[in-house]
Amino acid sequence: MGTVHTGRTDKTEAVILRKRDLPGGDSSVVLFTLTHGKVRAYAKGIRTIKSRRLPHSQTGNLVNVQLEHKPSGTYLRETSLISHFTGIKKDVEKVKRMYFFLYLLDRLLPENQEEKAIYEQTKLFLVRLTGTETPPEKLLLLFGTRVMKSLGYGDDFDSIGSITASVEEIIGKKIPKHII
Repeated sequence: MGTVHTGRTDKTEAVILRKRDLPGGDSSVVLFTLTHGKVRAYAKGIRTIKSRRLPHSQTGNLVNVQLEHKPSGTYLRETSLISHFTGIKKDVEKVKRMYFFLYLLDRLLPENQEEKAIYEQTKLFLVRLTGTETPPEKLLLLFGTRVMKSLGYGDDFDSIGSITASVEEIIGKKIPKHII
């Protein structure tokens, strides 16, 4: 399922990993989808006043999406919000841990390769982080280790620092301080 066939439209569930604004009301969105893994999509007109997709496209949201695959790229056509994880976004420490986890996924996941087990772990991480029973750093260590192990990068992580060091070695650059 690693190949995305052009010329078709499909619907899937996705977590918004990152959004970058482009000129003219457009954005580039990196999605972690259930059916295609990590996908970069072009969201034409998403930042216009009429766009219903704008509130759904915030980093960390869980959404249903309609993607159109063309030879020129993948386009985000429709979205519907499943959850915006309010419990995370009201807590600075939780937001920081969520951004680190999503950064890890964005940098380490291959594009257009189905990763259902990691996708399910990502959803579970976001749901558990929304709750208040477990410290955010402990959840990040647990789920970060699971993702690193699933991707074949080992499982000998005893701290967020050890995950950070490993990710920096893999990607060949320092993780920005505002994400750690």
